[in-house]
Amino acid sequence: MTLNQSVFHEHAKDWWNPEGTFKPLHMFHPLRMDFMVSHIKDHFEKDSVRDLNILDVGCGGGLICESLARLGARVTGIDLSEEAIQVAKEHAKEGDLDISYKVSSLSDIHEKFDVVIASEVIEHVEDQKAFVQEISTHLNPGGCFVITTLNRTLKSKILGVWAAEYILKWAPVGAHDHDFFVRPSELFKMCQESGLSLTQLSGLSFNPLTWEFSLSKDMDINYFAFGVK
Repeated sequence: MTLNQSVFHEHAKDWWNPEGTFKPLHMFHPLRMDFMVSHIKDHFEKDSVRDLNILDVGCGGGLICESLARLGARVTGIDLSEEAIQVAKEHAKEGDLDISYKVSSLSDIHEKFDVVIASEVIEHVEDQKAFVQEISTHLNPGGCFVITTLNRTLKSKILGVWAAEYILKWAPVGAHDHDFFVRPSELFKMCQESGLSLTQLSGLSFNPLTWEFSLSKDMDINYFAFGVK
């Protein structure tokens, strides 16, 4: 079960506005894609993600799905928000992109994939252990996964919640519950218990002087995780 779904339903039409509700996602999206694609290619020893069968869980308006589809991957995007999926479908149609979008939870999907992505999702899930197990269940043997999320620290509570929601207006108020943020050690344990191996971690830092994100060793707020089955 996910938390605060109504907040995201209300802002679904804003998904493709780089200056709107989801501005930070647009800002760090190039870094997120570089992290994902480089590790996926290395894992499969390929020079592209072309023809890989990829599932994006909690796809929202389709930012990740469209980037992967343009690289030649076979992409399925699922989300619990009918409004977000409708926005994703319409935007993909405008770009003449063949992406399979479904209003669905992960547990309702019966296919297996080469890659499963859950970006900025697990911190909205109540039963996180079961969620990671579902990711494992939906991966082909030898497949890989990417999880991006927020660490549960005092720093993330101040900057990732209070500042982001109330000062910078980078997220709708109430979009995040700090108690559900996931420490890397907790994610490592959940993966291990689900037959997954977490192999790469990278922090995401924001520089207020340049107004830019960068990958870093600092995982106190946001971090990216890559692993294999």
